[in-house]
Amino acid sequence: MTPRRVLAFAVPVGATLATLAALPGAASAAATHTASTTVPAKVTTVIPATTRTVAAANIVSVATSGSTKTIKLAAPTSLKVGDIIAAGIGKATPDGLIAKVTRVSGDTVTATSATLRQAVPQGSFSATGTFKSVGSGTLTKNMACGAGGGVVPFQGTATVTVKPTITASWTKKSADVTITASASGTSEATASLNPDYICSPGASYLGGTTKLAPIQISVKGFPVVITPTLRWFVQGTVNTTQFATTDVSQAFSVSASLTDNGGKYTTHGSASVSRTANNATPDFTPSSNKVSVTMGPVVTMGLFGHSGPTIRVGLGSALTTSANSAPWWTDDATQQATGNASTPDLTFSSATKTLVSHVKVAGQGPSPKTGLSEYQTYGTQQGAVRGPGGRIWLIALMPPQFEGAPTGSQALDAVSPSTGAVNYYAPLPPYVGSKTTLLAYDNGAPAFDGSGNAWMIATATTFGGAQSHYLVRYTPGPSTSRIIKLPSSCSSPHGISSAGNGVVWLSCNSAKAIRVTASGALRTFSLSHVASVGGFAAGASGSVWAVGYNGSHSPIGLVRLTSSGGESYYATSAARGVAGDGSGRVIETAACGSSICFESVSTGGRLSHVATAPGRVSASYGPSMDASGNVWVLVRGTAAKTGQYFLKLTSGNKAQVYSFSLPGCDGGLLSIGGSTAGSADGSAWAESVTSCTFIGHTSTAYVGGLLRFKP
Repeated sequence: MTPRRVLAFAVPVGATLATLAALPGAASAAATHTASTTVPAKVTTVIPATTRTVAAANIVSVATSGSTKTIKLAAPTSLKVGDIIAAGIGKATPDGLIAKVTRVSGDTVTATSATLRQAVPQGSFSATGTFKSVGSGTLTKNMACGAGGGVVPFQGTATVTVKPTITASWTKKSADVTITASASGTSEATASLNPDYICSPGASYLGGTTKLAPIQISVKGFPVVITPTLRWFVQGTVNTTQFATTDVSQAFSVSASLTDNGGKYTTHGSASVSRTANNATPDFTPSSNKVSVTMGPVVTMGLFGHSGPTIRVGLGSALTTSANSAPWWTDDATQQATGNASTPDLTFSSATKTLVSHVKVAGQGPSPKTGLSEYQTYGTQQGAVRGPGGRIWLIALMPPQFEGAPTGSQALDAVSPSTGAVNYYAPLPPYVGSKTTLLAYDNGAPAFDGSGNAWMIATATTFGGAQSHYLVRYTPGPSTSRIIKLPSSCSSPHGISSAGNGVVWLSCNSAKAIRVTASGALRTFSLSHVASVGGFAAGASGSVWAVGYNGSHSPIGLVRLTSSGGESYYATSAARGVAGDGSGRVIETAACGSSICFESVSTGGRLSHVATAPGRVSASYGPSMDASGNVWVLVRGTAAKTGQYFLKLTSGNKAQVYSFSLPGCDGGLLSIGGSTAGSADGSAWAESVTSCTFIGHTSTAYVGGLLRFKP
């Protein structure tokens, strides 16, 4: 699978989309609004005689150079130097006008900038605007991430209905400003990113600033013009170790208010959200990951076109994952509103405060359930093995959604024990040398070296039928492969296994064993006492153990090979299997009448009986040892009424029986391919070759599936 390099967010609203020309990709600008005004009674408005109102229709033009304004009137005026003049919305004054007269010459007035407080020493007003169907057009932004200079493109669209309100009361010495923000609509957020990115660049504004329809109110005949402006922002945080993607939809409503009275803040906010869809389970193996994105409008209520109180409403999605958490992933719908009451026209400065911050879980991963679970992994029945990170690995066919795109048809699958999430890695090499020499991965489960490489035995067959054997080393992270030919003296290679010191071993039917380092160096050792050995189990100090067989493939003893290949042989005719985890704990399973015995194996080969399986045993699969030292065996026998059960020998050498039945199989029993595996959370894993119904029915079809039993 080729991950996408994209982080995207979309906020569609039910109302008609109106694009804004100042933004990239937009074609036009439109916003409808309504305005209401009230005048709070707590401060009496005082307008001095030096403050004059000029009808906007009488202003022909306004030319601005720095802080100087040259105002051309339709007729000569009686204005005097020192007067503060104000005008409402007109052709020459789209944002209104407030200025202090510095010169008068007939119908031409020269003025400099002035403030509302200079014009009206004390007063009150309130204004509310509702802007509907304000849309962003297409938003794009490339954001730099991490020290390596990686770039994550953000893209999306947004529409929203915003209702900002500003209320102000002021005197010569103090001011009290309240700004209220409310927004509503729906949002859909999608985020995905490649592994190993860290990106938290803060907010970036997209496109230019767009003016919305101005609001004009009258304070005792004095015109006050408020020009709302709109910008769109995007803010993301990304920290991933695996490819991640998430999709969440929500309906939202946010309302928040900030009052600043001389630095004394009062805030109030509320938010509600309802999940409408969570379209995809995160498609990655969990580690510690975070992918979040927030987008939304920033509305500034500017007096006379100047800056003014600002509110910002952010809508987004935040996906966090952890392999050690239950549930292992959480996808949150977020709504945030911040605001400041800074109003330069009232010489009033306010810090930015959080008005509301609301998070609601939009979706989350399931916690592992007890009993039997099936994961559709399209396995090739070669067995399962515990590998790096405690995940369960197996060789599988490429799933249908990926077939045809990559080269080859087989791949490694990894399943997280804590989550059940299946990760499909890139395909394994399908041939060697020539496309007419095909590779078949039919010699057991993979084994991992100390560097995290997966090693597999592959049989190469030409169209003419000639066969040879190879080792394939696959590195899952960068998805690279190396093919190494096995010596012709190694007939029927099998049982590739990991030793505790980071090397892997495999067996040959020609009384030989081969040790392989992470770099691919092979060394062959001839065995003196046996014709062949089974799969290896990790012992102490890099040693490995295996059951030895004679030429008739009957068990005759245990073989121990040191890390340097030194051989020791211990005769025993009852051995069935051996398990170890590299810590020094080695357990042999042996025929014991009609049952199975468990024997502890010392470094010197001494056997100590530790437990006997209850009931009669007719067949068994295993053993395997998990990271906690527990030994697992799948048994057919009489210890449970179902006729089949997992048998666990605890690290304290207590035998425990866990029965199960296959749903929808009318008492059918489970058959598995290759080795079983145990995970650190106390679960047993096996690759099924049983089919109860057709393979498309995932709840009762087990062929190629990975089964998990959690006590």
